[in-house]
Amino acid sequence: KTLSYTDGVLALLEATAKGAEDAIFLDTAGHVSEATASNVFLVRNETVRTPPTSCGAFPGITRSVVIELLHRMGIPMSDDPVMPAELAQADEVFLTSSVREIAQVDTVDGRALKVPGPITTAVMGGYAAQVQVEREE
Repeated sequence: KTLSYTDGVLALLEATAKGAEDAIFLDTAGHVSEATASNVFLVRNETVRTPPTSCGAFPGITRSVVIELLHRMGIPMSDDPVMPAELAQADEVFLTSSVREIAQVDTVDGRALKVPGPITTAVMGGYAAQVQVEREE
């Protein structure tokens, strides 16, 4: 990650011109890396996956909290490389960032997803509860 946001801005402009709200970046090997300003999580067969930092995913604070939350909730999770076709076949997709917190994804390449799906809903609730606990401390 650099302080240059040009690539993200250009990708977002291209995505919005095509009717999307965000864009997904790939690493040089063609794996999913991240969105323009968010980490990507997908759910397939009740297992959550997120690209590893070795694929260029930013090790964000919210990403780390969600990974920890998934482990505490007993939801199977891995950070193995993700191919774009796997993202397109996901049951649920959500993005995380400090600004967005947990944002459900409605469609991937025009295909509607469960919105919000049961795991995304659980993560949203768990994250909101975690934030509330942190605020009270």
